[in-house]
Amino acid sequence: DLKGHHPPCLVYNRPNAPCDLSAYQLGSNGALFSPQGGLRISAKDLATIGQMLLNSGRHGGRRFLRKSSVDRLLKPIWHYNGHNGATEQGFYCRYGLASQILATAEKGCRDLPKVPGAGPYNWVGHAGEAYGLRSGFWIDRKAKVGLIYYTTGLGDAEQQVPGQSAFVAAEEAG
Repeated sequence: DLKGHHPPCLVYNRPNAPCDLSAYQLGSNGALFSPQGGLRISAKDLATIGQMLLNSGRHGGRRFLRKSSVDRLLKPIWHYNGHNGATEQGFYCRYGLASQILATAEKGCRDLPKVPGAGPYNWVGHAGEAYGLRSGFWIDRKAKVGLIYYTTGLGDAEQQVPGQSAFVAAEEAG
């Protein structure tokens, strides 16, 4: 809690270095100005990752991950049962290794967005939220389909407008 004051320096280029943005080299540190995970990727490149996961770790004739690794990555490890944790108003009800599994049939879970023509699929993937952005990366391995979206330019108020599910209205607008 900075009690309403800005920190003396928003970023540091090197450990124990003074706060000097003039020394920053563009592209040298992708995490310096990025949101939580630091991933900066185009929808096309994210789709390539989705295709690789849908093909059990293979893309373009090459193996990037073993099928067992993809299975483990996308498998639910935690499942909300009504009283074993917080769900962020029904958004997180099944979770794996940084993968979220949607459409949990449990009271209090609202983790399937109401998107016309988008189901019934068994979505697994990851949601994103930072600085006016809402995004999603979702695949259904059995149906061999995927969905990637970015919704940007959302102000604080728009980020909070609930949809029919635990997703916000801007995400459900499709």
